Amino acid sequence: MKITGVLRNIVTNPLVSRSEREVVIKAPWGNIAALSWGDPSNPPVCLVHGKLDACSSFRPLVTSLPDSYFYVSIDLPGNGLSDHLPKGVRYTVMDLVPSLFEVKKHFKWGQFAFVGHSLGVLIGKYFNLAYPGQISKAVELDPIPAYFSWEIENLGKWYKYYYERFYGEMYPKWNGGKDTAPTYTYEKVQEMLMKSRELSKEAVSHVLERSLEPAGDGLYRITYDQRMKFVTTPQISSAYLQKVYTGPKTPTFVILAKNSLDEGFFDAVSFIKDPKCWPNNNFKLKVVEGNHDVHIEYPGRIAKEIEHFLKGFVDDWSKMKEVTEWTIDVVGLKIAMLSWGSRGAPGVLLLHGHGDSAATFAPLLALLPGGFHYVGFDFPGHGKSDFLPAGPLPTHSLFLEVIRKVLQHLEWETFMCISHSMGGALAILFHRLRPGLTRLVCLDPLYGLLRYSGMTEHHSKYLTILFHRLRPGLTRLVCLDPLYGLLRYSGMTEHHSKFVSLMFYERYYDTLYRNFSEPKISTYEEALESVMRTRKLTRERAELILSRNLTPAGEGLYKLSPQKAAFQTAHIPVTFDLLEQILSDVSLPLLIFHTTQALSLYNQIQCSSQSVCLFDHSTRKYKVVCVDGSHDHHLLKPEDFVDHIVDFLNTCSSKI
Repeated sequence: MKITGVLRNIVTNPLVSRSEREVVIKAPWGNIAALSWGDPSNPPVCLVHGKLDACSSFRPLVTSLPDSYFYVSIDLPGNGLSDHLPKGVRYTVMDLVPSLFEVKKHFKWGQFAFVGHSLGVLIGKYFNLAYPGQISKAVELDPIPAYFSWEIENLGKWYKYYYERFYGEMYPKWNGGKDTAPTYTYEKVQEMLMKSRELSKEAVSHVLERSLEPAGDGLYRITYDQRMKFVTTPQISSAYLQKVYTGPKTPTFVILAKNSLDEGFFDAVSFIKDPKCWPNNNFKLKVVEGNHDVHIEYPGRIAKEIEHFLKGFVDDWSKMKEVTEWTIDVVGLKIAMLSWGSRGAPGVLLLHGHGDSAATFAPLLALLPGGFHYVGFDFPGHGKSDFLPAGPLPTHSLFLEVIRKVLQHLEWETFMCISHSMGGALAILFHRLRPGLTRLVCLDPLYGLLRYSGMTEHHSKYLTILFHRLRPGLTRLVCLDPLYGLLRYSGMTEHHSKFVSLMFYERYYDTLYRNFSEPKISTYEEALESVMRTRKLTRERAELILSRNLTPAGEGLYKLSPQKAAFQTAHIPVTFDLLEQILSDVSLPLLIFHTTQALSLYNQIQCSSQSVCLFDHSTRKYKVVCVDGSHDHHLLKPEDFVDHIVDFLNTCSSKI
């Protein structure tokens, strides 16, 4: 990609800000060129232009918006200074969506606000459908292509319009490359663009700045890819378009140019003009005087309302960026705490699994909305919390006591919960005998829950005694892959006494007691390699886990948590029948995620035992979502969970 900046030698633009920077983003097909404005630590706003345009066309609007954001405007492939797609390849909306993904990945954004114009709106909409929860708010500037519908009876016309023309007489021209493009004087190109887009000279200069290159003899060649003239849009009817667009809960501000409205571009999609057609109450509409490019020619007509619309995103972003850490004392142990968000917001407790820490929720929290007070902590022997002292074998009753003390410290009368693995098992048991939790989300809880199964029914009395001190208050629960915590030690009904003795107590006192409190010491790379291998994580995610699980021990070595005792904690005995009863009696809204890895283990145990189906949610009060991945899928692809969780947490009704 050659950045010429040729127009900067022809016209001096007064709107070029000192904070404006050129950006180059690597993509599999080449480079994506972009402009950025502002401090990268500010809330990000991504801007995507329309067909045959350039990222600099957003400059007049950006310079009219406050400097409290980090703005990134990209040149789509085949436009501006970005590389073209390979010859022979069609430009379709679906093939342009990855550009937005590459930008997000390059800047390592969690959520971001989106501003699109024309075709750019359609690209943003399909990105939002493919990666729900990652766009916090969307501004749509005169989105004509996004609302262009094709009824099913016109499929033949749609095909001929896009494909027959492309592979027919227009193929040589559209695939000839920019070297075959006609040449003009700068004044002629300026005149053509002013006429076709009804723009002033100043507005035209923003577009041409990145769309021309010298062709010799004082002439210039337009550099955009000829194939961009006919970007293929999906063949979707107006009725289906309404269903697809009004489903997501992303706050959306649509700005229509009066000229476009008067010319009938939106007549076939009347729902865009009626906020009542948007069931999630997330839609705002404004009609402004002007044409399709009103954001370039008259940015002042829309800037103030866009600023007000985005303001809520700034507040949420600021809260989520601020992480507070402190410790509390529980039975003589220091428990490391973290929180995100405002203390006055509804509380969401985060419970991690075995061998993990509160850091496991960080990728997910980056995609979740503000408006909640998220609080996590490290269980004893995990993360930054104290190691357990030498002594008798610890049990999970200690972990339950920690939960009770944390809630007491937070002074939460009611709360919601997001849990993973063992954390989901503990949350379900916590709620079972002392209800009060309002909502619960469990990420892959089976590995945590079936740890507790396979024992005799008389232990239910033991459970009642154990939980008598636990306070009510849990109102909503999300379980991330709890199967791992449920399954590991199930199916031992006939020989459970011997199993418990061998698995926990005998092994502990014979082999582990002597070095119970001794930490594991290793180099950083050894620890990193171990976490990547055992948990099948990327290096980035493994480093996130180690950020709370390593303490310098001198001479380039580190003390590693979780503590050995954390893996050896004795579990609460529960039969399959009692576990079935516990789950069937769950009264709070419950969202459970199972990964395919955990379900595979669960199915093996079902085949080798007489266990009942614990998660036949067709007859239950809770909702089950299956995701394709491993036990730590919430770390690797949190976007697969976030849309379900956001809907669940925001649902006012207690029914799933």
